Amino acid sequence: MTPRTQGYIFILITMCIWGGFTIFSRLNAHWHINAWDLVAMRFAIASMILMPILIYKKDLAFLWQPRAVILALIGGLAYCFTVYIAFLHAPAAHAAIFLNGCIPLCTAVAAYLIFKQPFDKHTWMSLVIMLSALALMSYLMLHEQTTVFG
Repeated sequence: MTPRTQGYIFILITMCIWGGFTIFSRLNAHWHINAWDLVAMRFAIASMILMPILIYKKDLAFLWQPRAVILALIGGLAYCFTVYIAFLHAPAAHAAIFLNGCIPLCTAVAAYLIFKQPFDKHTWMSLVIMLSALALMSYLMLHEQTTVFG
């Protein structure tokens, strides 16, 4: 398989994972189950897929490092729980836009706050574009319009 074909396959898998997360997150309103059950299902499915790969590669040592556990608890459990609760109160399309729009924004701000990483001109431009897009989407959703022109 060529590297280009592998790249397209990995892009497709990534799109399915992100799209599936959004759809799966919204199902808690229809299934009438709580966010903790969704978090448990998400991590159970991920573990069933990833553990055989890690066991095959004999790459399990990082799982017992305190840093990995803290990142999993904050970036995994807290993030998923917050998103699942938010999806109860917002349509999937709105939530997907804001969730995926805020991830790079929050990552840049966290990198600045935690690692004191300054923003270069490209990062500033990206942040302005993201904030403008989120503000425009908020304005349009507030006025119940789906297009800019009408």
